[in-house]
Amino acid sequence: MKNHVYISAMTSPFGGMAPDFTVFGAEFDSWWKKLFVGLWALCLIAAGVAFLVSLVKLHKATNNNIPGQADEAKSHAIWAGGALGCLAGFAVITGAIFMLAG
Repeated sequence: MKNHVYISAMTSPFGGMAPDFTVFGAEFDSWWKKLFVGLWALCLIAAGVAFLVSLVKLHKATNNNIPGQADEAKSHAIWAGGALGCLAGFAVITGAIFMLAG
C-alpha cells in the first residue's frame, strides 16, 4: 500500500490587500476617477460613431449593389457593434469578473 502525502493549498501572500489610491491624497483619488470616466465616455462616443458610420456605409453598399464594400462594411459594423456593446457593459463585465475572482 502506498502512502499518500497531501499538500495543503498555497496561501496568497496578497490576501486582504487591495489597491488604495487614497495614499496619494483625496484629490488624486477623485482626479483619476474623473479621468477614467471621461475617457470611458469618449470611447463610448467614438464606438457609437464608428458603428453608425459603418451602418450607413453598409446601407449605401447594399443599395448600390456593391458586394465587396458591403462585406467590408458588415465586418466593420460587427466589430464596432461589439466594441460598443463591451464598452456599454464594461461596469457589469468587470463586476462579474471581480465577483468570480473574489
